[in-house]
Amino acid sequence: SYVSAMNIEDLAKTYLKNNSCEVLVISMGPKGALLVTRDHTEHIPAPVVHQRSTIGAGDSMVGGMVLSMAQGKSMTEMARYGVACGTAATMNPGTQLCKKENVDTLYQWILSNQIP
Repeated sequence: SYVSAMNIEDLAKTYLKNNSCEVLVISMGPKGALLVTRDHTEHIPAPVVHQRSTIGAGDSMVGGMVLSMAQGKSMTEMARYGVACGTAATMNPGTQLCKKENVDTLYQWILSNQIP
């Protein structure tokens, strides 16, 4: 069934209110991701790319988020970089994961397409 971004946000806020979790990043596939904390919600759009395979896209997204957190980045930067990594992984055939040069290009696109 179809769940709108607004419903996802409501469900995420309810989850955060009722659990000890502080941050949710919800992948929405080619529509990007939704970053939700108790005080902040942000939709991160995914760049449109020629998808060759979606295998490993979620793993690449999580890997990018973990790397960003390890580097002390903000939650917003973490989610945006994760979307760039996940999107970059879809550009490669089979089980190949993301390539740094693609991630860097896509991350810059995400940054330039965000509302300040």
